[in-house]
Amino acid sequence: VKEHGGNREAAKTSSPFAGRLQRVESWSSRVASGLVDLVNNEPSHYFIIHTKLDGSESGRSIKLICSSEEENNKWVTAIRHQVAQAHASEVARLNLPWLEVQQQKVKQIMSSDRVQIAMGLVILIAYLSSLIASQLLPEEESYEQQVLHSVEYVVTVIFTIELVLNLFGNSNNYFQSFFSDAWLVCDLFVVIFMLVGALYEGDLPAINVIRLVRVFKMVNLFRKLKTLRTLINALLSAVSPVLHALAIVLLVTSVFAVISTDLFRFDDPTHFGSFGRSMFSLYQMATGDSWASIIVRPLAAERSAVESFFVHLFFVTYMIMVSVVLMNCVIAVLLDEFISTVAREKQVMNNEMEDDIHSVQPLDALTRSLMTFTSQQDLSHKLNMLFMRMDVDENKSLDLHEINMGLKKLGFADHLRLTLEDWDLLTEQQSLVDSKGGLDLRAFEEVMRLQIHAYTTRQVLQSMHRNRDGST
Repeated sequence: VKEHGGNREAAKTSSPFAGRLQRVESWSSRVASGLVDLVNNEPSHYFIIHTKLDGSESGRSIKLICSSEEENNKWVTAIRHQVAQAHASEVARLNLPWLEVQQQKVKQIMSSDRVQIAMGLVILIAYLSSLIASQLLPEEESYEQQVLHSVEYVVTVIFTIELVLNLFGNSNNYFQSFFSDAWLVCDLFVVIFMLVGALYEGDLPAINVIRLVRVFKMVNLFRKLKTLRTLINALLSAVSPVLHALAIVLLVTSVFAVISTDLFRFDDPTHFGSFGRSMFSLYQMATGDSWASIIVRPLAAERSAVESFFVHLFFVTYMIMVSVVLMNCVIAVLLDEFISTVAREKQVMNNEMEDDIHSVQPLDALTRSLMTFTSQQDLSHKLNMLFMRMDVDENKSLDLHEINMGLKKLGFADHLRLTLEDWDLLTEQQSLVDSKGGLDLRAFEEVMRLQIHAYTTRQVLQSMHRNRDGST
């Protein structure tokens, strides 16, 4: 930072790493991701950030106003720290050894949506084959058994390949990232058991049980389906409070178990002969399983009227305390935590949806200028004329540079300048570009029609959202 009288002005940096960092939801890191120069005006307590033209902010200038000089200096320091970290991370990434680069690529591929969907289908096939095998119970050497075994071997090979790739992609720091993921560790044990079951040809009961462990691979689908994942997260969040409530149930039951063992161990040794038997019998009573006819009435029948009254009073008191009160408290704690967690998950999803609704796409201003069309033919004519005006070199193809120059030529603001990230998004990861690296007229019209459809959809959703909130 260079000093100029009462002002500070940051020198422009020519770092090739600035503007390529991932955006995060904070002003400092958002600004740092495209920083080129920073102007800090002390008297007015504001600073202006100018970003690189080829960075993630596309040369946009951002002015931030602070309430005091101290806050202003704090922001400047934080932004410079973020930039330094960003540069260091980018340098480290570019200097990675070849093996680590391949590991990152494999990890990215294995976590992609397509691979996750494909593995989900394989898991579903393995699960269905286990159900079919349990239903049919095919005879040895039968055609059905050969088909099911073939499916089992193929699924085992696929799961093994997936495990090996996940191990390779998460092998940094002695597989720390692999073993820190509970799902990957679960996959490891399941695949090991599947390999043992597939390689051993015997018919031992233990091996047959190990072969059935592949069914638990179905649990892996929970993290791939948002609805199931929400339910599992809700159940897991309820484990701790439910355990606390069950601890109270266990404490009360153990007290009654000690008393019942002392009172009834000679009269009914089957149910109350020891502390363990008394605990199990009382648990049976808490579930309501024939507690009166099998346990209480035979004990009371062998006693006098007074003793019989106290026997009934003892067990009825236990049933009211545990079966009626405490068990319902456990259920109430479970439902309360479950409902709260589901509500939080829904709120997070609603916030994400609202962010998508209110998000601004890079071509929204251009899209609004095209919304006056009266027919599909009129829209095609407008898009054709727009394409011709942007096609400066007249090669019937628009690349990113030509589009940005065309937007500037049409008089749109600087914030319409497209970045490489925007270009990849519009061209569906450049799958729509031609051999010249640009969009021909047909692809350009397809892209713009998709932008118009997305824009109108967001406008409708925004209107619905405003009506729901009762705002105008």
